[in-house]
Amino acid sequence: TLNSFFSQNNVYDSEGNIQWTALENAIGKNVVLKDASELENNEIQKLIESGCFPVVMVKMPKSGNLHFVLIVSCKDGDFICMDPMNKDLKPVPLSYFNNTIYSVRYIQN
Repeated sequence: TLNSFFSQNNVYDSEGNIQWTALENAIGKNVVLKDASELENNEIQKLIESGCFPVVMVKMPKSGNLHFVLIVSCKDGDFICMDPMNKDLKPVPLSYFNNTIYSVRYIQN
């Protein structure tokens, strides 16, 4: 349902990447885009605690390619991510991506 909605509203480009301005237009809300250097102390933790789940840019461990994952929780001091490329369909810790976030995106309430 979500993918159909995004497709109908031109949220994806021809390669399947989310176009953030198109997403804002489709849902009528602002999307916050920040580089990691712009994050405030504990900002991601605070977002999760408020029920907002950020999409973050990480690097794939083997290839080094940039990739987006969804942070869904924090467990034992490690952020837990849903990775669309994980064939097991199970959450993975951010430590799998070297605990390094390059940028963050989230929908502003």
